[in-house]
Amino acid sequence: FVYSAMEDEIEKLCDKAHPIISPIGFKELFRKENLEKDLSFYFGSNWSELLRPSKPALEYEARIREIATNNPELLIGHHYSRYIGDLSGGQLLKTITKKAMNLQDDEGLSFYIFEEISDEKAFKKKYRNTLDNLPIDQEIANSIVEEANKSFKYNMDIFNELEGNLIAA
Repeated sequence: FVYSAMEDEIEKLCDKAHPIISPIGFKELFRKENLEKDLSFYFGSNWSELLRPSKPALEYEARIREIATNNPELLIGHHYSRYIGDLSGGQLLKTITKKAMNLQDDEGLSFYIFEEISDEKAFKKKYRNTLDNLPIDQEIANSIVEEANKSFKYNMDIFNELEGNLIAA
């Protein structure tokens, strides 16, 4: 739900050629379709009828939509922490998940596969260069960092809720 909101809003802003968001609108980072493949694997093709966002996920989604409307440049904080975090730690998490769930191939692990990025290190360098060349001042940069910290809080809230559900299960 969070990735759907982020990708919807990033695409809208890219379509409008937003001067700060458009440069970071790398479609090769998008995870929604990969997540949908994983959800189909784990829950079946009717997963969208079965799953509903949790309260923390709804709050995170609302925050993304709010800043996309009122302060789009702040999306960079969420974009960076989500996608570059996923790209950076994704392969390690993929290996851990595959082993822990005793999966034989990459089915159920699509989230961790970035088909269009052949060289992660080169891509992260390109991303960093793009960030360095955005038309922002120090005040906006500071606001983006503050928003990135908020994104970690939203993620922690989601993980804490998931942990409680796993323990209960």
